[in-house]
Amino acid sequence: MLRTFNCGVGFCLIIDPKNLDKVKKIFSSEYKPYVIGKIISGKNKIKMNEKINWS
Repeated sequence: MLRTFNCGVGFCLIIDPKNLDKVKKIFSSEYKPYVIGKIISGKNKIKMNEKINWS
């Protein structure tokens, strides 16, 4: 299914990590947010977490 359909991320929120718990409380359990990366200074342009939970 991942090869046939665009099953990408629906939308992204870029937030201060301090506010993560507040943001998680806003969403229902049906739409549970999860962290897919972070913005850091450095030479690498993109660095993703090792795993993305698609469930």
